Amino acid sequence: AYVSYGIKVKKFSGPAGVRYERTMQDVKYTEKPEQSFDADFNDWVPYASLGFKITDMSNIRLGYNMRIQRPGIWYLNPYVNNADPQNISFGNPNLDSEKSNNINSNYSMFAQKFSINASATYTFVNNSIEQYTFIDPENPGVFQTTYGNIGKKQSTGLFVYANWNPVPLFRIYMNGGM
Repeated sequence: AYVSYGIKVKKFSGPAGVRYERTMQDVKYTEKPEQSFDADFNDWVPYASLGFKITDMSNIRLGYNMRIQRPGIWYLNPYVNNADPQNISFGNPNLDSEKSNNINSNYSMFAQKFSINASATYTFVNNSIEQYTFIDPENPGVFQTTYGNIGKKQSTGLFVYANWNPVPLFRIYMNGGM
């Protein structure tokens, strides 16, 4: 399901919306029914953006969006791999979707001989799916490896594109990011 709304008032404009995604998995093992599992994911994924038209050829924008990443089957599968009895591994059918939040700002100016587009972003994840290893107190000396929504990530970025065309047969481009 998806709903979106756009608005334009004088020099301000922007869309906002949300989508709902549902995924259901019902995994049945005929030879080992005790390892059967199900995993349901229900995610609300919002976005919003607000732009301001500075001139006919330049504007600024501020936006937010969320991205989701669902765990793959091997992250979810509770099958216990004990080929090495000192190092066992298994999936976690109780994982949630990983939610990545992105906040961005953008400035654009396009003219006949010069144009620039610059953006700054900040992204954070508070429930990233990470692999971890632990020792069960009931089985000292045995390393157990699985997955959990235990990670936290943050990143920032700055990206710039510029184009200068001083004469018809000469053009300089610059594109970079960090």
